[in-house]
Amino acid sequence: MATRDTIRIRRIRPEDWDALRILRLAALETDPLAFGSNLRREQESDPQKWKNWATRGSTGAREAIYVAENEPGQLVGMIGSFTEDGQPHVWGMWVHPKGRGKGTGGRMLDQLMSWLASAAPARTVLLEVNPSQEAASALYVGRGFVRTGRTRPLGHSPPAIVEEMARKPAVPG
Repeated sequence: MATRDTIRIRRIRPEDWDALRILRLAALETDPLAFGSNLRREQESDPQKWKNWATRGSTGAREAIYVAENEPGQLVGMIGSFTEDGQPHVWGMWVHPKGRGKGTGGRMLDQLMSWLASAAPARTVLLEVNPSQEAASALYVGRGFVRTGRTRPLGHSPPAIVEEMARKPAVPG
């Protein structure tokens, strides 16, 4: 796996749709309790879904997908954001196990949060994390997210839960 210096964080491109599909399926297979979807559901998704997802994530003003790439076309991490009722949410943070511990997740989160600061200024950003995902929880806390106290069941894997976390916008000055 590439070193930190060879991993580039960038916004997804429409032509990355199949690499995104492969990465997402690997994420769901490796860490099934980290996501609100499951492997079987995503394996059955039509290719057009992946194409649309990559296109919206590449150019959307209300949603974005950032990826970590260690070689052209080889994606090793992902993170996304969507807006619902004016509220920005982070979703889908994942780094391939061989690439963990090198700061890739933090770099992707920083890039996404920078985009959100311009796309949704002065908005609190929400995310949900399974508390068993200790490294992800620690990363979010380290980047200014706090637990809101709200939880909900992880629909596909009861009794697992997800906790909501929030990060308020930076105050200028």
